[in-house]
Amino acid sequence: MCLDTIDKYVKFEGEGWKVFLKSKRGLYSDIFFEEGATPYPINKWIKEKDFRPRHKRGKNTIKISRYKEYDCGFHIFSTREQARDCPREESVIRKVKFRNVVCTGDQYQYGPVIVAKEILILPIRKR
Repeated sequence: MCLDTIDKYVKFEGEGWKVFLKSKRGLYSDIFFEEGATPYPINKWIKEKDFRPRHKRGKNTIKISRYKEYDCGFHIFSTREQARDCPREESVIRKVKFRNVVCTGDQYQYGPVIVAKEILILPIRKR
């Protein structure tokens, strides 16, 4: 996924919602799944660079126009409702903590997105 517009370059942390691909082995990127990929660990801080797909390795930025680019990172929605607008087959929405935000912006028709270098996928709370 890529942003269409970049709003701000900010540095903050918080909580949000992320869409993942779910398999029997675990959670993966919903966009950049690769055969043999390592599933994301739960309840542990992870860096996007450690899970970057092969075709993005060596690239640190995403160019959206001739003059605008932003640093690679995990794309996170502020609300669960926004994440629900971005469903794919076999995808799940999970609450995450994020830190080291590189920017915010709009992504296609899905609305505002936070791009962060690190996330922690929260465990599912048992009721």
